[in-house]
Amino acid sequence: MNERVLLLGIGEDTYEILKEALKGKFYDAHYVSDLKKAMDTLHGAIFNVVVVDITSPEINGLLCAQRIKDLFPDVFILVLTDSNGIVEAVYALRNWANDYLVKPFNAKEIAAVIEKNLSLQKMYLENLRLKKEI
Repeated sequence: MNERVLLLGIGEDTYEILKEALKGKFYDAHYVSDLKKAMDTLHGAIFNVVVVDITSPEINGLLCAQRIKDLFPDVFILVLTDSNGIVEAVYALRNWANDYLVKPFNAKEIAAVIEKNLSLQKMYLENLRLKKEI
């Protein structure tokens, strides 16, 4: 099964960077623009990582990411922020986010962070499975 990444509320410039970063990888990436579309997408398919821009003017990224984590606790959340959103990113990390990345970033940086979170999520799910066997 391919790992799946959901991109939520990212801007056009960030989307272009992500598209380049994810090209040729062994996972599927899907873009949605708002929380309703994200929820519809998440209810219809299993995703491993959700990337949310918490500084997006179009959505309340913190609320979106928190709602997703509440409903889908096994999904890893990666928040994107700019230098003005560090406080929010720290809040997210302390409460429900798994990782963050500060804009601007390049394709290699975001690809590495997504791949790291995909690996961590695999280990997390394996750990859950093993605990159930005990």
